Amino acid sequence: MAEFKSTFKRARRETMSRVDTAWLRMERPTNPMMITGVLMFSEPVSLPHLKKVIEKKFLAYTRFRQKPVETPAGMAWQD
Repeated sequence: MAEFKSTFKRARRETMSRVDTAWLRMERPTNPMMITGVLMFSEPVSLPHLKKVIEKKFLAYTRFRQKPVETPAGMAWQD
């Protein structure tokens, strides 16, 4: 009997911490759980350049490339 090899790549999942799970579950249409920040520059910065810099800095961290998913075992981060 031939061995079956799947060509599907399984998404990598990491169990979500209790703090992240609590934060996610507090999200409501009337209570958006968002983090904000203020950037101050010594000179004007173009929007395209700003987008590139933020993308480069944030996407260097795996978490910013993942999405939350619900699994039978609880919440997880998925690539």
